[in-house]
Amino acid sequence: MIKITPDPPQDRTITHTVEKLFGPLDCNNRPLFTVRQGIAIEDALVNVVMLLNCAEATGWDAAEHLEFNDKALAFAMIQSVGSARALVEALLESVEV
Repeated sequence: MIKITPDPPQDRTITHTVEKLFGPLDCNNRPLFTVRQGIAIEDALVNVVMLLNCAEATGWDAAEHLEFNDKALAFAMIQSVGSARALVEALLESVEV
């Protein structure tokens, strides 16, 4: 039997991080960095906002030193980072209410 309406999503409340390896690989082909398991979601989101602020500032600085065609790529990156930062900040503000 085919359902017209799918089942409602299960409650998947995110409260903490899981371990996540990332970054360049070492000589054994393992990532050099990791996000530790168990970091509270609010702490993780606050750090994401700080990282996105840095990325946005770097993009603006780079855009000032690029030629016209390259500036479009930098501005696209800045817009993406700014959108991601705004989304995370909106999540954080909803927790504070």
